[in-house]
Amino acid sequence: MSAHHWSRPSGGHHEQKKPSPFRPGGGFLSSGRGQAHVFPFVIAVLMYTKEGILFEFNRRLQNVTQTEFANDLQNVYIITRLRLNKLLDAN
Repeated sequence: MSAHHWSRPSGGHHEQKKPSPFRPGGGFLSSGRGQAHVFPFVIAVLMYTKEGILFEFNRRLQNVTQTEFANDLQNVYIITRLRLNKLLDAN
């Protein structure tokens, strides 16, 4: 048996796997420009609902790499600020 063997149900019905916007090595694909961002999608999840996260992901797929990198840095800042505030409030 090969390393890529998958057991399948005997009914013959198989779901088609939807293409993922994420790259296998990390990062995500930019659908608008046909290029791949080589860094992960970063979002401060505490600031969004599930629907908001999905909306932002779809909206940000259209960004050029420089714009998306700036968005990611802004979200890293927000996440850092939230974590620092939590630490400082605990003391």
